[in-house]
Amino acid sequence: MPAIGSTTTPNISFTLANNAVTGMSQSVGAKSYAVKLPTNATFSIAQPNAVIETIKGSTTTEVVKYVAPAGSTKYLVAQDTVTFAKPTTTLSSGLTNGYSFTIANGAVTAEQHVMGNSAHTTTHSYTLPPSTVASSSASGVTKTQVLGNAVVTTKFVQPTAGGLYAVASINSDFIDAGNSKTLLSVNPMDRMMFTVSGGKVMQAQQVNASGTASAVPTNSHVSFSVLAPSLVQETITFGNHSSYEVYYQGTAAKGVYTEVAHGSGATIDLVGLQAQLSHIPGNLLSFL
Repeated sequence: MPAIGSTTTPNISFTLANNAVTGMSQSVGAKSYAVKLPTNATFSIAQPNAVIETIKGSTTTEVVKYVAPAGSTKYLVAQDTVTFAKPTTTLSSGLTNGYSFTIANGAVTAEQHVMGNSAHTTTHSYTLPPSTVASSSASGVTKTQVLGNAVVTTKFVQPTAGGLYAVASINSDFIDAGNSKTLLSVNPMDRMMFTVSGGKVMQAQQVNASGTASAVPTNSHVSFSVLAPSLVQETITFGNHSSYEVYYQGTAAKGVYTEVAHGSGATIDLVGLQAQLSHIPGNLLSFL
């Protein structure tokens, strides 16, 4: 049940008796609320600081790993994995719901979502976001991407040889913010290009979904600053209120920066944000 817990702030508590979970609660601010344990869930305690919840449904099995940071008695969600018992491209209503991929030399360059019935289907094509790495093998297609503070890996298989692909499993590994006051939050669709000279941003351009770029008009409300190599902060100020977005450029990003954090105020915990970025697998981080 990962929805009940923040993946950045420990706020889940367990009642343990005889090495078993007998109760669960969630803290919201200064208050704590009991959470009813699902009847189809089992718990195991992984020493020294982890609890594993396994939820068995009629078609899926979900495994949630809760971890308590050192020195804390409260847990956060560290990992969530959903596995489909019998992946299928046919819904219970009989409608088709599956995927196809554009594949060249084992590399996946585009994804198509196919829906409909025997008389009519519609296909929506998607260009994979920059924070996505996808590959094909004899066992199926694996797509890994960074979203928010999670590294999400989706595996697809073909229930029928040569047919559409179905989702076989979805695994989310959440990156712990630790004590950082700036939280990792990757938005692969918010991208910018910056012209930097002498440690200052001379020009900013917004990268559109089509890949084209348009200049960001300069005004008294928007400012840009270089936080560190490959990290630029945009600060927006109206009256006494400020908000920020932080953009990161990976080594393979070819001059394009991706939003990796946002929030209120104008102060960035640079060390804390860099620590979180370091936990993103290198092959994904390089394309941000």
